[in-house]
Amino acid sequence: MMNLVIRKATLNDAIGVAVAHTESWRAAYKGMNGYAARACKLLIPVMRAHNMIKITITNEKSNDASMRVCEKIGADLLRVAELPKWTALYADGQRYVNIYEWSF
Repeated sequence: MMNLVIRKATLNDAIGVAVAHTESWRAAYKGMNGYAARACKLLIPVMRAHNMIKITITNEKSNDASMRVCEKIGADLLRVAELPKWTALYADGQRYVNIYEWSF
């Protein structure tokens, strides 16, 4: 039997909470036009509750759907970065990522 402890989130939990929400929405709404942007916008109250005013978003350079989502939510493309060879993404075959900044 697993013991589950529920507690109030702290500032240190913000990134983990955002990742969990985003990943679950991405899996649920993949291919459903407009839902990914809506899901991102639903994160705004969570991020504001943790005193965040902007976040950095990365996606694979060739992932057109993710780039469109970033454009829809008003994120600004800062640059395209080459991945270091020691990263797991590089090992998976990715070489470049887009880096966006989203202010809300």
